[in-house]
Amino acid sequence: MRMRHSTTSLVLILMLSLVAINQAGAVASLEATSQSRFRFLGKVTDDRSPNLQFVRHKVGKMNLTITNFGTFGLGYLGPAVIDGEIALSCEYPNNSNIEYLFSGALWIGAVAGRDTLVSVGRDGWLNTSELFPDAGQAGAIEMRSNLQTSHNYHPDAISEQDYICRFTDTIVNSAMVEEDPHDNRAHMPLYVSVEQRSYAWSYDYAEDFVLFDYYLT
Repeated sequence: MRMRHSTTSLVLILMLSLVAINQAGAVASLEATSQSRFRFLGKVTDDRSPNLQFVRHKVGKMNLTITNFGTFGLGYLGPAVIDGEIALSCEYPNNSNIEYLFSGALWIGAVAGRDTLVSVGRDGWLNTSELFPDAGQAGAIEMRSNLQTSHNYHPDAISEQDYICRFTDTIVNSAMVEEDPHDNRAHMPLYVSVEQRSYAWSYDYAEDFVLFDYYLT
């Protein structure tokens, strides 16, 4: 972990030696999933609604679904289709139909004044989500590739399949964020901004894992 001004850069390595990825990749909108477990979808329809999306890494042997709202896998979302195929949370090896993940989520906690606050991508017990992207294109997942033959080619790409997204914990709309049942109070944000970057490769020495790089401000 290294500190730069008010930003912390945290490198996470998911090395399951067991999980997969496809070169082009497509982003799916959560609005399109028929069994979404976000209760506000279809109800909060103004221009401020977060652009909830998910996508999968599928260029190596690990087929991993990620989102732009702080979760991993599809356990909290229900069945989903990406690129015309039923997506799995974390499949290894690719096309084996063997799955190693229900779902995971990013939790961020801090002491704020005399209080201890935690913002969660998803709480599996309370069914709460507190990390969301911006509305519209500003909240969309960005795709990059270092392959010059890819339509996602970008000179700044790190891997064959980069996914970049940003989300915050600042939404307090009660239609979207559950009240804490333990202390009966509304969500209290940490005002944290997260930039999530994930990378995947097809090379023999790097095909069994996905790397995550987090920048938290």
